[in-house]
Amino acid sequence: MLLAYGDVDSGGRSRPERPAQDALTAWREDGRSRLRHRFQRAVDEGDLPSATDPDLLARYVMTVANGIAVRVTRYGHALREATLHAR
Repeated sequence: MLLAYGDVDSGGRSRPERPAQDALTAWREDGRSRLRHRFQRAVDEGDLPSATDPDLLARYVMTVANGIAVRVTRYGHALREATLHAR
């Protein structure tokens, strides 16, 4: 997950000297797009309410997942220690 969020500070700007950053951004966008299509299928099949906005839901889920990933990269050592002490 750390690699997938290595460009968080870019502000969404594409720079020719940052091909890896652009690739990671495209990879995350592809994931959001796939999730959006899956939510649309769930709406179409009746698994989600018809009023569900698949794009908004996909953005929400990705935002939560990204936030968790960033927190783990910053505080993962504390989470591991807490888990070890909780056993």
